[in-house]
Amino acid sequence: MMIRVIVFVICVLGGFCFCASQSIGDTTTTFARDSLGGGLKLRSVLLDVESLLFIGGISGSVDVDFVRFPSSNFSTLGVRFAVDRYAYGGPGGSAEGSPFTDFNILLRHTASGSVLRFDVYFGYCYYTNSTRSSLPPSGGLKFGVEIRVKLLPHIMSLLAKFSKPLGVGLSIGWDS
Repeated sequence: MMIRVIVFVICVLGGFCFCASQSIGDTTTTFARDSLGGGLKLRSVLLDVESLLFIGGISGSVDVDFVRFPSSNFSTLGVRFAVDRYAYGGPGGSAEGSPFTDFNILLRHTASGSVLRFDVYFGYCYYTNSTRSSLPPSGGLKFGVEIRVKLLPHIMSLLAKFSKPLGVGLSIGWDS
């Protein structure tokens, strides 16, 4: 069942990307052909650590761009492959099923400058928990927004994340 869901999501995202590239045309977009070939460009490989009150998480992500908008040299469209591990809790201890693990395939829009990077994304999330609770593994849609303030360009940023897991933290890795 999981394989079918992943194949379906990849086909839907691929079809959306192909239709978007055909309808937008070369007059408004440029495909990033200079890195991975086939119109793909590796954008970033990041490790994020975030926390907010009784929520703590760690995430690893790989972002790949396939469209760059030349009207704004800082705006791109791409895909994010990510794994999130996070825990919810409270004064009485951890929440039922916590900690959780999410496996994500997300369509992403990025606007990035010399100081800030802004990401908006949505896509499919398959989530599991590490305990044998009443919460079975399942999947669904995920939407989120991230704002990164670059401390060391291309290496380290402060992070505000408005998705699951919600939090403020630090992002370390490679970011073009």
